[in-house]
Amino acid sequence: MKSPTPIVRIAATGRYLPERVVTNDDLSKLVETSDEWIRERTGIAERRIAPEAMLAAEMGELAARQALERAGVAPGEVDVLIVTTATPDRWLPSTACDLQSLLGASNAFAYDLSAACTGFLYGVSMGEGFLAAGRGDVALVVSTEKMSAIVDWTDRSTCVLFG
Repeated sequence: MKSPTPIVRIAATGRYLPERVVTNDDLSKLVETSDEWIRERTGIAERRIAPEAMLAAEMGELAARQALERAGVAPGEVDVLIVTTATPDRWLPSTACDLQSLLGASNAFAYDLSAACTGFLYGVSMGEGFLAAGRGDVALVVSTEKMSAIVDWTDRSTCVLFG
């Protein structure tokens, strides 16, 4: 028989969206496509593009700070920091360690989880497991992607999806 799981809740969310917008019409100037073709197949109207010099960890920091503020949690109270990304800033150290430093979350156990589109769901599940095991009280899950750094803007099958 399973033991009852302690109650774990999402206390707050945060987000960061880069200012630069690339619309479907913009993409139609790069590849053979149209706004109608993209919307019919994906539902996407626009994608946001991060500045070239901006790191995934920096985007994550902006969203994380907003979530922490909304939750009334100080960075030093975070027990586990899980960063989900398929576009890490580099292989070592992890993006989570960079974000940990940017936030000042020095007490947190920090690691990256790479699961592409499902990363956030897996991250929340891992955070819940960490808390349910009694390893801490606060888990911070940050999903951050910089697909524009790796997308091939001449490949219609992928450039219409990612930003």
